[in-house]
Amino acid sequence: MKKLLFTGMLKSVTQMFNTTFLGIYFLKVSDGNISQVALFYLVWYLFHPIFMYMVSKKLNKDNIISMYRMGIFLDLVCFIILFLAKENIVKYIYSFAILMAIREAVYWIPQKMLIFNVNKEYSYKKFFSYMQIIDKIWIIISTLVTGYLITENSYNFVFMIIIALGVIVYITTFSLDKIEYEQSPIEIEKMKEILRDKDAKRAYNIHILNGMNSAGVLPLLIQLIIFIQFKSEFSIGYLNAIFAIIATVTLLLLNKYLKPKYYQKAFVISGILMVFSIIPMVININFSFFIIYNIALNIGGQIVTLLQSINIFQLNGSKKLQNYKLENIMISEIYLAVGRVTGFAFLFIIGNIAFNILSIKILIMLSSLLIVLEMIIFNNIERYKNIGDINREKTNKILV
Repeated sequence: MKKLLFTGMLKSVTQMFNTTFLGIYFLKVSDGNISQVALFYLVWYLFHPIFMYMVSKKLNKDNIISMYRMGIFLDLVCFIILFLAKENIVKYIYSFAILMAIREAVYWIPQKMLIFNVNKEYSYKKFFSYMQIIDKIWIIISTLVTGYLITENSYNFVFMIIIALGVIVYITTFSLDKIEYEQSPIEIEKMKEILRDKDAKRAYNIHILNGMNSAGVLPLLIQLIIFIQFKSEFSIGYLNAIFAIIATVTLLLLNKYLKPKYYQKAFVISGILMVFSIIPMVININFSFFIIYNIALNIGGQIVTLLQSINIFQLNGSKKLQNYKLENIMISEIYLAVGRVTGFAFLFIIGNIAFNILSIKILIMLSSLLIVLEMIIFNNIERYKNIGDINREKTNKILV
């Protein structure tokens, strides 16, 4: 698990750039054409589940590590292309989006299966808490450094540094141990069977909504607001670092104190926190309220992200679905892609009608309000409803 966390930690630097700066970079080199940027993400997430399915058909115990390594190598290739193409990348932006989709599929499917097989005790809260804490620490450092380097030097200078880090990440994958891994190729019939499970369907519906906000268009919208307000990548860097510090503290507390019996209450609290942070922005849309909203997002949002990750992975802990790991990942990614495509479709439409700071903030508010629906769905997941009764039954058995 430690080696997997380490490679994931280094990989998080490139993920940070993709989430925080890539959309801004494309906006700059395309002369502010937000429709083109939105369409780039649409193409990326439209092809993403297609390539994931193709990878799932080929994945087996003999190639899982090499496939994971290939995903990191393709990550490296993407940044080499950005470095070499410079502003001309806009000529190939949609082809590049397809390459990004391939890269994501080749990396994330093996990575998630490695998590399933390394995490034998199903201690997913602990694993995802540590993984997110490590990511946030890297984000604090890397967003500050990246924002400063872009402002003082150039994007190309940053691409060179990320390429060097990518080489280190690639080399470290050769130290990963072989794992005991038994998995049949993905089957459509198994996917249909999973969807007959009510808890599974609720979990996947949450994924659609998540794809329409924090796992999709929402991070880009937030970076756009910061960039339009300050016209500086360094502003993006230090503000995201502040938000990441808040998120890291939240995750440390969650890892220590959040128990399964409190999952539903935590989801409700996070939803209420985010909804109330949106209200001031509706009354008076200014940058101060935007900062308050982001603080709430990085507290409530971390709770939501952590519980969603646990939720999907714990589906495989049940006897009914424990042999459907690959199918579970595939369905969750399809649902996530549906949400992402929908979110970026709205941005594409807005970009063609009226692209300004007000329209972006309205999209942020609408996207954030979907957390209420996520909260309602999560509260209807039966295994969390009954967890108190299950724990009492276990205690009674011990006492007897």
